[in-house]
Amino acid sequence: MSAGATAVVAAGAAASSAQATALIYAYLVMTPQQFVNAVNQAERKPVIVVEVEKDEGIINKRKAYIYALSLGGLMAVTKTSQPLPLPSNVKVIKAEKIILPHPCLTYLNRVENQK
Repeated sequence: MSAGATAVVAAGAAASSAQATALIYAYLVMTPQQFVNAVNQAERKPVIVVEVEKDEGIINKRKAYIYALSLGGLMAVTKTSQPLPLPSNVKVIKAEKIILPHPCLTYLNRVENQK
């Protein structure tokens, strides 16, 4: 195989690998109560939850909290206007930002607005 053909094959493999990495998680968008229930039922101890506190709104400033939890290859996420009451065995990691796919964020906002 020529050097050029080898480079093309390597580039194709890298692109396939990047695509596979992007598809690792499915996102479960939950209501805050469903999320707390999932945390309580998690088999792995300690449970680690990521919490992001952010300001939303241009005119009416408000706090929003986004939570994420890994559940066996699935990512459970929820959004709420108040911090969630999580059990004491939960390790909460406070993050500055969480990056979620746009469809997931759109649906999170819909779930939060249905309260």
